[in-house]
Amino acid sequence: MTPELRVQFGVLVADQVAELLGCSAETVKEQAAAGRLPHVRFGRSPVFPVDALLQHLNARALAEMQTPAPLATAVAITPVGRRR
Repeated sequence: MTPELRVQFGVLVADQVAELLGCSAETVKEQAAAGRLPHVRFGRSPVFPVDALLQHLNARALAEMQTPAPLATAVAITPVGRRR
């Protein structure tokens, strides 16, 4: 399937997802195999429906926004000695 036809049908391959996310195609395939990216397998190659991928990314972004940031940890500073 040509890249134009994939876009017309709303699916991407690992190389295209990697370019979109700024990572390697191997990372995309690993994340898909681990169930962390929505995909469909056709033979040995994962195909990523654009709508499902965008919904997944939006849900993760919203979840991360709602997770409170870790509180800063207090650090005790012990004086070593005075310099003159």
